[in-house]
Amino acid sequence: ATAITSTGRLLYVSHTGLTSTSGTLAEIKTAATDGTLVLTLNATGASTGALLTLTGATIATGKGIDASALNGLTTGVGVHIASIRATADYTSTANVGLLNVAANSLTAGQIMDVSGTALTTGVGLRLASTGTGLTSGSLLVVTTGTTGAVATNGIVSIRATGAFTSTSNAGILDVQSSGVTGTGTLVNFKTTAAAQLTTT
Repeated sequence: ATAITSTGRLLYVSHTGLTSTSGTLAEIKTAATDGTLVLTLNATGASTGALLTLTGATIATGKGIDASALNGLTTGVGVHIASIRATADYTSTANVGLLNVAANSLTAGQIMDVSGTALTTGVGLRLASTGTGLTSGSLLVVTTGTTGAVATNGIVSIRATGAFTSTSNAGILDVQSSGVTGTGTLVNFKTTAAAQLTTT
């Protein structure tokens, strides 16, 4: 097809029933073990539009994409996405947001790894909010309920192993606040544990 318009389709699968009893509308299956690509979407000439659109306006407890049966992964990647964006003014509960990464059975591995070996003036991770209404919310929250003996890395670990130099008072950790007024607090360290004796 060389002249498909807005209503044209090369493939159209329609299911008008209200239920399918856990059925599957379309399935592509292979037993190949040689790195075969099961599905490829290729639009090398596209400049606008969308390569893949998922619409599920009534989904409440379901999933837009389910890639959970990946127990055999070693050096592979479950989902590789270059950009994740949300433009809608949505709400969320139970700590579920635009990106939810859960590995509740993991003990010794890494849940998330961000690598940027060649960075010079770039940024590995940026959390920003240009709004002025932040009150009880946070840009970054780190919590743990551990009762074990914390050792080696600490709950939050910031390390630099290179023999670096710095200028303009910028070091491993740089905390600045140019607009704090009155009784505002820049950094607050607090422990309320009655059993704390010689720990720091």
